[in-house]
Parts: sequence; structure tokens; C-alpha cells
Amino acid sequence: HTRLISDWSSDVCSSDLLAESAEQIVNASPNLQSQPYFTYQLSQILNELYKRQGNLAVLNRSITYLSTAAAAGGFTLSLCLGELGLAYKMRYHATGDGEDIERSVEAHRRAVESLSTESPAYPLELDHYALALRDSFQVIHDAARLDRAVEMAERAGTLVAENDPERLMIMGNLANNLTFRGRQLQRSEDLDRALAVVDRALSQSTEESDRRFLSTARFNILLTRVDMTNREADVQEAKRVWVAQASRPASARDRFERASNWCN
Repeated sequence: HTRLISDWSSDVCSSDLLAESAEQIVNASPNLQSQPYFTYQLSQILNELYKRQGNLAVLNRSITYLSTAAAAGGFTLSLCLGELGLAYKMRYHATGDGEDIERSVEAHRRAVESLSTESPAYPLELDHYALALRDSFQVIHDAARLDRAVEMAERAGTLVAENDPERLMIMGNLANNLTFRGRQLQRSEDLDRALAVVDRALSQSTEESDRRFLSTARFNILLTRVDMTNREADVQEAKRVWVAQASRPASARDRFERASNWCN
């Protein structure tokens, strides 16, 4: 049972049957039920299944498992809380229930507090916390949430190791948080900082997936500056970045999303 759950948790494309079988194994084994690590792994499978299918019943079961595992505490506490925060945020985006984004913020806050600042996982959890705080602004419209989101994102960017595989994503999310606050509060200085952050990250990136993510972040910064200032230089730079992005090999979905961003 242990080996099966471990194998399936590493396969993000696990089928419905595998997910169902994994649940049956956990639910039929009191030994596994008493070990939060295995319910955490099962929840990862269910969360990935939800991302592919959009079945809220699957996500709800994941949240139930994660809530139980988090209540048990132990060495998996930060893992369970972090995954629980992500699950609540997915449900918020699906249903618009403001209570879920608040639950997400609280779960990520607790996950951050449960980790040592020396933990390699600490910067990524700060990043998740920052994104939940940013999303919560759409519900409570409190500018302090945006300030807190940027603060957490900046801490993540400062603490993440140079060789951490998540570093460029974290830096891109810092730029996105600054851009969002700049747009909402009409702060051009945030856009300037965001552009500096993303340009530095781009200068360090070599993987195509990283460069695509960062280039999209840069394009969104420029579009926001165009909306705020309508400066000709920003318009021309946004067009230049658009042409560069359009010429880069990408999936049909990527091309559609870029076109939608430009039209908006």
C-alpha cells in the first residue's frame, strides 16, 4: 500500500481509476489513515485530478483529507497546510466563495509559521502565501493585503537560493504582485520595480518555460504601464515584446492566451 500511494503521488496524470483505488486503499487501512503523510499524498493526486477535470466533489474530498491531516500535526504539518491553502484557493476560483480565499490565506499563514526560515521550502511557501493574499484583495478590497502580499513576495525573493529550481518562478511572481498592486493603486513606481525584477530574472533564465513565464509577466507590466500612462515608448515596447513572444514556439493554448491578453 505504501509503495502504491508513493508511486501514484508522483504521477500528475493519474487516472480516475488510480485516484479511486488510492482512496480505497487509504480508507480501508487504519494504519494509513493514522499517518498524515499518506493522506497528504492522496490529496495531491485528487488536486491534480481536479485540475484536469474540474470536478468539485474531488476537490472537496481533498480538502477533507487535508484538514484531517493538518489537524493531526506532526512533521507533515507544513506540507498539509500548504496543499490545503492551494485547494481552498482553487475552490474559491471555481465558486467565488470569499470564505475560501480567507481559508487559503490562513492555511498558508500557518504553513509559513510552521516552517523554519532555514527550510528550503520556506521561500516557496512565502510565495504561495503572497499569492493568496493578493487574491483576497478581490474580496475584501483592503490595500493592506496588497502591501502584505508584496512584503511576503519580497521575502521569498530574498531568501530563495540562487540554485533553487523555483527561483525564477518566485521572482516572476514578485513582479506579478508588484504589477497587480501598481494597477490597483495606480502606483507607477511598483511597475518600475516589477520591470527591474523581471528583467533581472530574464537575464538569468535559460529554460524556455521560464523565459515564456517571465516574458508574459514583462508583457503584462508593459500593458499596465500603457493603460496608466499611454506613453508612446511603452506602446512600442509592448508591441516589440508581443512580436518576440508570438515568434517563440508555443502551444495553441499559449498563443490564444497571449492574443487574449493583447486584446484586453
